[in-house]
Amino acid sequence: MKITQIQCPSCLGQLTVDWETGKAVCQYCLTKSVLHSPPKQTQEASNEQAPVVFQEVKEGFYSFTFNEDEVANALKKWLIQQESVPEDIVVHLEVSEVKRYFIPIYEFQVTYTMHWEGAFGYDTHSIAWDGSHTTTWEKKRGDHPDETVILYQCGSSEVIEQEIPQSFEVNNEMKRKPHFSTDQKEFQQLISAHAIHVFPFDIEQEQALFGSEKQAELRAHANAVIQKKESADHLKELHLDLSLISCATEKLYFPLYMGTFKYQERSFEFAIDGKDPDRMKLPIIPQCQETLQTVANFSKARKVFGWSSVLFFTLGVLLLFFALFISEWIPLGRVFRAVI
Repeated sequence: MKITQIQCPSCLGQLTVDWETGKAVCQYCLTKSVLHSPPKQTQEASNEQAPVVFQEVKEGFYSFTFNEDEVANALKKWLIQQESVPEDIVVHLEVSEVKRYFIPIYEFQVTYTMHWEGAFGYDTHSIAWDGSHTTTWEKKRGDHPDETVILYQCGSSEVIEQEIPQSFEVNNEMKRKPHFSTDQKEFQQLISAHAIHVFPFDIEQEQALFGSEKQAELRAHANAVIQKKESADHLKELHLDLSLISCATEKLYFPLYMGTFKYQERSFEFAIDGKDPDRMKLPIIPQCQETLQTVANFSKARKVFGWSSVLFFTLGVLLLFFALFISEWIPLGRVFRAVI
């Protein structure tokens, strides 16, 4: 029996409480009370503290599928497909620097269970199909055991903090493909032979998995699973209790080319997926003079139109007040006032 002492609400004396029965008696004024039990730990909070079985971590890497000599061709091919770049960029483009990098990525294969309750909306369309429909809402609850989701997270704080490479979404775009290599000797030989810079895994897998970003992705996946299984058109007021059961982790190194190229005495950065030369990111793309002039003219025209609108609006307001003020002497003013 758990006994707790708190203050009596009547005399502020010592109140002896038995939380199992909910009864309380004051030691001084002998006032008897019935109290509510203290709030129990929520299911969500207990889930966060529940142990997760982390399976054996697999380590691997993907090799570069093309060399530095092909980077310039891949870069020119990509730029040609962009409508706004100058036509002579293929002739005058000069790749000044190319380096190889290995980006560390966690792949989490998470198995979890969930208990849920919420409101599900089902649309009923009209027979004539004129675009109108009605939505019927139903309150439901249920459980789904052993759901599985794959999550990706960068394992390097330097890559995340310094945005290396800039605007290249490593987590979302550099998804792994089958048959990665696990030969660590080959990995070390590859690094030594090509002077590859390797960003280390300096973020622990628990920290990466239980971060707010991955937890939000996990809940989004659970929402999608529920809505699909219930065949609902809409979902709202959803309350989820998630419990992680196990997590199989793979620590994978992804190949990446990063470098700079020069065009018209300006330097531009670029990044290319080392597995696929068609996947490229440029924070800034060279623009042809016609495009720049069009953008400048449009910006100028927009400013002129904005000032003209303000001017005409101001003149309209002044004329309106002037008409009201002289409405007793000028018939036109009476017309304005009648319209207003």
